[in-house]
Amino acid sequence: MAAHALLLLSIWWQHGVLMDKEALKYTGSAEQILQGDFSGLVHYRLYSAFVLFLVPFLALGSPGAAVAAQVALGLAAAFALRRIVLALNGSTWQADIAFAAFLLLYPIQTWTLALYSESFFVSISVLFLAEALRPKIFWWRFIALAIVVLFARPVGVFFVAPLLAWAVSAQLGLKSGPLIWAVGFGVLLCVLFLPVLDPVLLGVVVEGHAIGGFPKYPGAGESFGRFSLASAELQLIADHGLGAWCVLVFKRIGWLLFAGRPYFSVLHNALMAPVALIYPFAMAALYRRWRNPAIQAMATMLLLNIAIVAFTFAEWNGRFLVPMLPVLIVLAALGLPARLRNMEVPH
Repeated sequence: MAAHALLLLSIWWQHGVLMDKEALKYTGSAEQILQGDFSGLVHYRLYSAFVLFLVPFLALGSPGAAVAAQVALGLAAAFALRRIVLALNGSTWQADIAFAAFLLLYPIQTWTLALYSESFFVSISVLFLAEALRPKIFWWRFIALAIVVLFARPVGVFFVAPLLAWAVSAQLGLKSGPLIWAVGFGVLLCVLFLPVLDPVLLGVVVEGHAIGGFPKYPGAGESFGRFSLASAELQLIADHGLGAWCVLVFKRIGWLLFAGRPYFSVLHNALMAPVALIYPFAMAALYRRWRNPAIQAMATMLLLNIAIVAFTFAEWNGRFLVPMLPVLIVLAALGLPARLRNMEVPH
């Protein structure tokens, strides 16, 4: 925790608290609510939980206090992550590794000192996962956290749906695996075929962005007039062929999972590099523990997040990876050898 405090201090020394144009859309909406105008909340409805989180701090005239609250939520999430590993039959050492990794991983903590939705969403999603893994679920708390996660970021449904399927089936004594995958597949179909809330996104897809802001086919989406993601994908295939579409999909996935960017500094990319160490251990845990329905629910969450990026675009600064990192940390911790289990001092 001392190292965590030093990391946050160094991030603050580097760029202070991020309250730029991206943050202003949230703080501006919160200020509108204080003036009785809820139009901003409606416009950013898929971020509305974060906007409402900011309201009391702006009412006190202290948006910086929201950052302190995010730090506190992050600490609560780190302890929850430790409980998650233990609930999945991990060792104390593995749980401690997950705790430390969460608090010291730069791609997560860089957003703690920002009035962006990432830090809030990450912490709430971890608390939601911890609630789902309790031996006895308190449903009122589980549902409340599910609603907050659902409306904290657009990807909230990718975390809520698989865990809800797992929790309900587990409590009813049903076979969880098939239900989890069926729900995950249903969510993916809805994403592909239901009308998209922001039609601008479809133009970006048709233009072939691998990273948002870098179109491969500039201007191709300007005249696109349909309303589903599936139609945009079919247009891209019709214009440039299935091979080009497949290459673009794999590029997007690569940019999602590779936290660095060629246009960032060497120091920044070096701080992002430890993310790559997580993947082999996470894959090992998936292989060893695949029969556990909770592990399958977590895998579904990850696959849905990967799929939406594969079908749209990767973020220029790697923010789409951040919500996935706590789940990957849990899996990576479980993939480590539990070597300290037999070295514990007897009481």
